[in-house]
Amino acid sequence: DTARAISNDNLDAEKSETWELAFSYEATKDINLGLNLYNIEQTDTIARDSNRQYQNLGDHETFGIEIEASWQATRHLTFSGNYSYIDPQDNELRNFLAPQQEAFLRSDWNFNPDWNWDVQANWIADRERQDGDSRSDVGDYIVADTTLRYSGIQKWEFAVSVRNIFDEDAREALGTSVENDFPLPERNAYAELRYKF
Repeated sequence: DTARAISNDNLDAEKSETWELAFSYEATKDINLGLNLYNIEQTDTIARDSNRQYQNLGDHETFGIEIEASWQATRHLTFSGNYSYIDPQDNELRNFLAPQQEAFLRSDWNFNPDWNWDVQANWIADRERQDGDSRSDVGDYIVADTTLRYSGIQKWEFAVSVRNIFDEDAREALGTSVENDFPLPERNAYAELRYKF
């Protein structure tokens, strides 16, 4: 019964206006940069009220920025990464489960024509709780992964990976029905064998 919602014949359509400004710049033949700015204005936002009925509860605005870069450091070594920041209007309609800051870094090393080794890391930060949620804010985390791949046998490819190398206690934010949020996998390893037809 807790998942039931009450219908509302008086709902108006939710409206959204968005502007976006994107830049792409090739600084050198080996370095590429990107910048994206955006703003989203929502009106007549539909959400469930305290009586579990969907209503047009008001307006909401979100500003965001995204930055990305890639660098071909050598013939065989590449670095890439991106960063995003969102600044939502602080009201009951914001998405409290979404992090305000995220970043991703990756390196790819083709140290042999048949071998590739990559290392990557994800950073998640600034996740606040909704008003009335007495739990502490969701912790920031950095999760790093690595994969070694071999493709030197015709049509075959072999890979070994380690995920969450440093065994970070990483959690995805959930509503109040899950007290300790959703835990992401602990350190784990796996092997993969592929055959291409």
